[in-house]
Amino acid sequence: MITAFRTRFAGLALLALVVIACGGDSASDAPTVTLRIHAGTVEVQEGPTAAFAPASDGQILTEGDTVRTGTDGRATVEWFDGSVTRLDFGTVFRIADLTSAGLTGGSRVEAEQTAGTTFNRVIALTETGSRFSVATPTATAAVQGTTFIVINNPDGSTTVAVIDGAVVVTTATGAEVVVEAGSMVTVDAAGGVSGPSPIPEEVLGGEWIRYNEACDAGDCSVAAVASVEISPADATINLGESQAYTAEGFDAAGASVGLIPATYAIDGVPCAGATCTPLEPGDYTVTGTHAGLTATANLIVLATGDIQVTLDWDAAVDLDLWVTDPSGETIMYDYPLATSGGRLDRDAYPDCDFTEVPPENTVWDENAPSGEYQVTVHVYDMCGASAVAFELTVAIGGEVVLVVDDVVLTNTDDIHEVTFEKP
Repeated sequence: MITAFRTRFAGLALLALVVIACGGDSASDAPTVTLRIHAGTVEVQEGPTAAFAPASDGQILTEGDTVRTGTDGRATVEWFDGSVTRLDFGTVFRIADLTSAGLTGGSRVEAEQTAGTTFNRVIALTETGSRFSVATPTATAAVQGTTFIVINNPDGSTTVAVIDGAVVVTTATGAEVVVEAGSMVTVDAAGGVSGPSPIPEEVLGGEWIRYNEACDAGDCSVAAVASVEISPADATINLGESQAYTAEGFDAAGASVGLIPATYAIDGVPCAGATCTPLEPGDYTVTGTHAGLTATANLIVLATGDIQVTLDWDAAVDLDLWVTDPSGETIMYDYPLATSGGRLDRDAYPDCDFTEVPPENTVWDENAPSGEYQVTVHVYDMCGASAVAFELTVAIGGEVVLVVDDVVLTNTDDIHEVTFEKP
């Protein structure tokens, strides 16, 4: 599957019906199916009641067999006519029917894909009755020699991306859309069609397409991804917001192979696809995993409330956020909780200890007193830096009412003061 699609949809269930036809119309002429193992764990279940067992390269598959690739496994199903279905990491693919279809001059193969991703390259089908199609619950893609990808999306829709040739996509309601090379469509659960629209160039050059190009050239053993990075590496959000991530793969020489699919977890709790939504304020570690390779990122979740004052800065300097309420109480690092309900949510770079990173955040969860507030940005220690620029944001009731981002401080004990009023 091309990279952007895999980033969004990898690991999601995809129920597919694959139909291939060629000459011959008797049971004795049933086509053969050969399994090729390229990497990692590949297993075969010989019939619906059998247990999965390690597969062997060159194994002949029969009706009812299921191929399952692990998170590090890749394999190819070689169809009798030279077409191929290539299985990516974490794919489950079952041969459902290898009997004659009764089509004039053709026979049929049916398969079901219940998880993962496949790449389908179909040779030109010229004999009467020949057919290759992939059906999901919402759409069927039928071809006469082409290269295409079909993905079930998290919302139940189906995306068909055509790399070469053309595909006729038929929706569950019977509508037909011709998708040419370089285009894609998405069919939702109700049969609505989005597209065709161009496939982005960066997608066409992604890791999965590059892998399949290498495999078509005879080198399916290439381990294209040797390491992974996830982005953003550092992020700050407010409680109630979500953070989306992308993963980039690198080969053994350190060269980027583009965006790749990954699963994400925040402090060990799985995220919804590539989007993480923490339920509590705090500092979190987000882990992205691709084919057994992992990378981490830092996520800071700030408390919000009736009043929220946030201070962020760009240098290794110990800045302090002081917020004085209308009664004259000042919330700061050594007085983190006021009788009015205000509290210091985060303290960053204390005493030039750079473990606790910015921002600092002061909130009143609810019922903040009305009146004038004074905010002071204080340089506790420059920690050897020559200058620091900061951004100060004030929100009342979730609405930003003040932003200060054009001030640079240069000396220990420098201060900058502003005021705001809660009606």
